[in-house]
Amino acid sequence: MSSDAAPAPARVQTRLTQASGPSITGDQHKIGGAFQLTPNPPFVAARVAVYDRVMAAQQAQIAALAAQQTPIKVTLPDGAVKEGVAWQTTPLDVALQISQGLADQVVVARVTYRGQPEDPFSVEAADVDGNEAGAEAAAGDAC
Repeated sequence: MSSDAAPAPARVQTRLTQASGPSITGDQHKIGGAFQLTPNPPFVAARVAVYDRVMAAQQAQIAALAAQQTPIKVTLPDGAVKEGVAWQTTPLDVALQISQGLADQVVVARVTYRGQPEDPFSVEAADVDGNEAGAEAAAGDAC
């Protein structure tokens, strides 16, 4: 290397490289200008309108499916089959069919749909600690 070589170019000083750490000092530290908190910003009304429209359509679809009164069969992990109605029977309803103790103990249910809504599906339960119910659950059944 010769001693006549030019020094390496200095780092370009931009907003990103002028400062580091939790704050960037200087006049260019704000992106988009000052922030003004608005009590009821106009975009909220538009978002609520979209939500209400989608929710109404979804509720109408669920009501139409529930009105069909399609019978379903719920297969429990032990092979027992419980009867129900699509879009009406809940995992809690199935747990109550088994025992009140199981319904009191279970916090969440895992539902596995098999095929079309008229086909059977299976339901499993878990307690508040996340332990999945099995043979040791109340009445030996899980919902």
